[in-house]
Amino acid sequence: MNYIEVNISLSPVEPWRDLINADLGELNYETFVETTQGVQAFVRAEDYSIAELNLLIESYRNNCQISYSTKEIESINWNEEWEKNFDPIVVSEKCIVRATFHNLDKKYDYDIVINPKMSFGTGHHATTHLMIEELLSMNIEGQNVLDMGCGTSILAILASKLEAKEILAIDYDEWSVNNSIENIALNEIDNITVKKGSNELLHGNQFNLILANINLNVLRSQIPTYCEVLNNGGSILFSGVLVDDEDKLVAEITKNGLTIIEAKQRDKWMMIRCKK
Repeated sequence: MNYIEVNISLSPVEPWRDLINADLGELNYETFVETTQGVQAFVRAEDYSIAELNLLIESYRNNCQISYSTKEIESINWNEEWEKNFDPIVVSEKCIVRATFHNLDKKYDYDIVINPKMSFGTGHHATTHLMIEELLSMNIEGQNVLDMGCGTSILAILASKLEAKEILAIDYDEWSVNNSIENIALNEIDNITVKKGSNELLHGNQFNLILANINLNVLRSQIPTYCEVLNNGGSILFSGVLVDDEDKLVAEITKNGLTIIEAKQRDKWMMIRCKK
């Protein structure tokens, strides 16, 4: 199967790299490799549209300097691609996130093994790092947890290791669902259920904790549903929002009667912890 490799250069790189990755994902781009100049993105040749790519590139010109080049390649060993760019990460000196080919150099309280492939959530991104850090500070033993937009299910896996009772992990992307199932098995966990879909799957469920690391527009549209299925006294962790957009998310949070307990930022990204 042939792929198109698109090399995008950005100045400044952040926060535009993360945003354009999300937009490319909507155009069926499957894999992203960060570079010092920006990003390499890969899409199946049959899904590639130069017209769509040009429209997307033009939409960024008012915000940053941007250019791109493309080339067609016959096949890719995806595991080799991300192995070259995936180093273990340690959060709060308590949790390590690593792949199966990484050796532990010391013991950590929580050892999470993932093979992320094309799914979002290695722990390297600031939003995932913020969510892991906040989870490590909480006592969620015995709680029912929702991981919304689960990606690799790294947050669901950590919740299980923190002794949550039952976890529901949801993602609209079939690849993420399949990758989540693989990663959950790698960590020998049996209390996580993975489903493909969106907030329509939440009705009839109740949670003590909701983890929502998605994007601003999705969060704003789904907050009312989260509030419906969150138990009184329960918590929600929001991330996936730029610092510049904090006010927009806060407005939706307060409109729905949630109380903000804590807000943190990392590399221009936000995490907000709320309580019902």
